[in-house]
Amino acid sequence: MAGAALIAKSIVLKATYEKVAATTLIASVTITNESAHAAYLLGAGPVDVVIGVGRQITLAGVDLSGVQLKGTANDIVTVIGQAGAWMH
Repeated sequence: MAGAALIAKSIVLKATYEKVAATTLIASVTITNESAHAAYLLGAGPVDVVIGVGRQITLAGVDLSGVQLKGTANDIVTVIGQAGAWMH
């Protein structure tokens, strides 16, 4: 996929949910919990989806402005992928 924008973010978590992107950004990414505590993804419902220590969640073709994360303050998650709906 020529010209696809790479996404590589390190996010410092807070105790309240925050969006991964401030504006609409369709992407396919893997979110990795790099911390020593559980992180949480706000799922549909709303329901907390636990991302365990060292675990990953892959999201394909989602709007990152609709993805929200929280956890223990100052813990870190990484978001790696590419803009667009394609992922293999």
